[in-house]
Amino acid sequence: PFDSLKTRLQVGRPLRQAGDGAGLLAQTRALYRGVLPPLLTVGLVQSLQFAFYETFKHHLLAKSRATAEGPSRGQYLASVLAAGSFGGVFISLITVPVGVVKVQQQVATNAGMLDCARSLVKKHGWSALARGGVPGVVMEFIGRGVYIATYETVKLWQLDDATAHRVQQGETVDTSLRIKMLSAAAAGTCGWLSVYAIDVTKSRMMLDVSGEQFKTWRQCIRDTWREGGIARLYRGVGFSLVRASPVAATVLPIYETTKVWLADHL
Repeated sequence: PFDSLKTRLQVGRPLRQAGDGAGLLAQTRALYRGVLPPLLTVGLVQSLQFAFYETFKHHLLAKSRATAEGPSRGQYLASVLAAGSFGGVFISLITVPVGVVKVQQQVATNAGMLDCARSLVKKHGWSALARGGVPGVVMEFIGRGVYIATYETVKLWQLDDATAHRVQQGETVDTSLRIKMLSAAAAGTCGWLSVYAIDVTKSRMMLDVSGEQFKTWRQCIRDTWREGGIARLYRGVGFSLVRASPVAATVLPIYETTKVWLADHL
């Protein structure tokens, strides 16, 4: 529901203006439109993101980890940022078309997921599923990098120097749940704040799938800015921040705990 409310505010279609009826049941059902596309792909997206991230990080740090002193904290965090960002570019191949269908379902149609996708392709061609692709790729590149780099930064701050050095060297270190959750909560918040304006641009372009209102992403940014400046670009950010910390504080600790378990048992 928070994602639907966020999207509606981003594109300027509040629930009460969306023709969903005045009844509570009708409006509640409207809030769950578009839940299926991300629900079906979130596991794949997260798995690929972490797989790409770990692979890129390993290659970026291989030389410095082979030395006696190992990578410095700055080198380690720069590599984490780059690896997370590169991983984001690859998963945007999934998140962009999924996002188009999701936004259309949330705001523009009552059709089911497959019917919505078929209708978009029939009316506008396959390129419709890549609408908003530029802001979508940029958002994943910046957001995923900031997300994982913030997590590692806050985590290292809470560790003693010896333990932090082991982490930087690539050793499997099982930190406390408190450290994981605090680091993840900060990561979720910083990740969303860093890309929210881009997300607004992406959502508006994905709704305007025909390109009648916005010919390019540059025009979308300019027009959105003219409507209300920075406040317009961050409209609805509260709904993202409300869920950002709890979601991240669940996903990242589970990922780290699973990674430690696999390292011990495989």
